[in-house]
Amino acid sequence: MRIQLGKILFMMINGLLVASLGWSQTLEGRFEFTSRVPREALVYFADDHSVSPQERVEVDQVNKHFTEKVIVGAKGSKILFKNSDEVQHNIFALNDKHNVNINLGLADPGQEKQEILSWPNESFVKISCIIHPRMRTWVASLESRYYKVLSFHKKQKEVNFQIANVPPEVIRLKVWMYNFLPIDLEIRPGESKEANVATSKKVYGKLFLKRN
Repeated sequence: MRIQLGKILFMMINGLLVASLGWSQTLEGRFEFTSRVPREALVYFADDHSVSPQERVEVDQVNKHFTEKVIVGAKGSKILFKNSDEVQHNIFALNDKHNVNINLGLADPGQEKQEILSWPNESFVKISCIIHPRMRTWVASLESRYYKVLSFHKKQKEVNFQIANVPPEVIRLKVWMYNFLPIDLEIRPGESKEANVATSKKVYGKLFLKRN
C-alpha cells in the first residue's frame, strides 16, 4: 500500500513539475498510404514564430537534381544555390501570387548563386532550372523552428517521423503537400489525432499523430 501511494505521489509531483517548468514535448507521426503518394511534405507548428532571418540556407545541384525537395528559411534569409554538377544550371522561379520573379542566370560547375527569400511566412515557391525543366525544389518561408521535411517514394506505404522539443503551448499543426489538400489542426500534449491525406477528389491515406 505504501509502495503504491509512493508511486502515485511521484507521478503527481512529476506531472506538476512538467507543467510548471514548461518542459518540451515530442510529436510522433505516421503517414499510411493506400495508393497515390505525395513527393514531399512539410509538417510544422504554425503558431511558433521564434525564427528570425538566418544568414543563409543552402541547396546544391547534383546529377541534374536538387539535393533537397523542400528548403526552409525565414523571410529575409539568403538562399545559396550551389552547383556541384558537371553541367550548367539556371535557377528560375515565377510566382505571381507572391510577386516572385527569379532568374539567376547561368551557373557553371562549381559556381554559386544567391537570392533573398522575399515571400511571406507560410508560403511556398517552386524553384526550377530553365535548362533542365524536370528539376524542382520548393522554398518554404517559415518562422517556426518546429518542423519536419519528408521525402516520399512512390511505393512507400508507411512513413514515421518525430518533431522533438516542442513547447507545450505550441499546438497548431499544419501539413503542406504539393497537389494535396493542406492539413490544419490543433494537438495538445497527451492528445492523439488523425487526418486524411487527400486531394479534392479522393482520400489516399491517413496521418496519425500522437503528442507525448
